[in-house]
Amino acid sequence: LLEDYFAIPRYDEVYLSRVFDFTKVPIDPKDYPNLHIGGTGYFWMDAEDLPHEIEHHMPDYHLYDEYVGKQIARGIKGQNFFRAGFFTPNLIGGLVLGYIWQFVFSRVFVGIGEATGWSLFEASWLSDPNLAFAALVLVSVWQLSGYMILIYVAGFMGLTQDVMEAASIDGATGWVKLRSIILPLMMSSITICLFLTITNSFKLFDQNMALTGGNPAHQSELLAYNIYYTFYGRSGPQWRGIGQAKAVIFCVIVVAIALIQLRVTRKKEVQQ
Repeated sequence: LLEDYFAIPRYDEVYLSRVFDFTKVPIDPKDYPNLHIGGTGYFWMDAEDLPHEIEHHMPDYHLYDEYVGKQIARGIKGQNFFRAGFFTPNLIGGLVLGYIWQFVFSRVFVGIGEATGWSLFEASWLSDPNLAFAALVLVSVWQLSGYMILIYVAGFMGLTQDVMEAASIDGATGWVKLRSIILPLMMSSITICLFLTITNSFKLFDQNMALTGGNPAHQSELLAYNIYYTFYGRSGPQWRGIGQAKAVIFCVIVVAIALIQLRVTRKKEVQQ
């Protein structure tokens, strides 16, 4: 509608169909007699009813698109630092990460249990077969989640506002937008994140080796570490052959699952 808030006096009539009280604007709409305000969502009780064609075809967000865009582009102080913080766990080597979390599970969690009396932290998670696997899951999620968040944020920031505005004009609710617009447009990011998550989960080895070493009693062995232990941890030439066979089958399974996942998710991708 306008290229500048302060250009409002140059127009004979300006209609504003929706205003939200949490939107920061540099002017007071009441100061402009040629600015007609009201309609669905307006928060002043004395708002006037706008003409039907104005109400449904001239939403107010065009009035302050430029201002809001500048505020978003400015971001917050230290945003690059926080982005780096999200990505840092993915840069830490698997062995180093495993030893760091081994200290957390064996010392920090136990200390919390002794101080609070919480049964969940009374003993090291690595000594319990069920909790040892949960520890591996927790470490993997902590390592990869920041990287995945950055990919999702990049995909979300790439969504065109024209599509979202058109959906709002058509009366789409938040859930409808998410299911029918946002998710289909972000399927490329979802495809990448699913591929990386699935393949990295299958290939998880360093953390397994440093954190639990398959203990207790091989209950926390993942596939990659099981193949390693079969080949190097058992005596006898027959185990080397078994380990090689496991490795080949493991490779085929991972490739097949990854290709199926890529095929399924890519079918759901749409072009903006």
